[in-house]
Amino acid sequence: MQRVRFTTKFFINHKRVTHGEAMVQCRVTLNKKSKTFSTGIKIPVIKWDPKAQRIMKNDVFSKSCNDQIDQVKANLYQAREIL
Repeated sequence: MQRVRFTTKFFINHKRVTHGEAMVQCRVTLNKKSKTFSTGIKIPVIKWDPKAQRIMKNDVFSKSCNDQIDQVKANLYQAREIL
């Protein structure tokens, strides 16, 4: 049986910042092939923590966005189980 390598990374594209905000992007890699897509979540750039791949503040907006990121990640791992 072949080993399946699956990773996800959430990030913001600093080249596409408008008015101090950017879309949260997700890169999914499966066996050295990757695809990048937008999550549809637009956040202020200064709130993004690239190491944690999350929004830093603890206000309602940040919690909501972090919950959406968690939901996207859960859906991706659920889809991986189907493979």
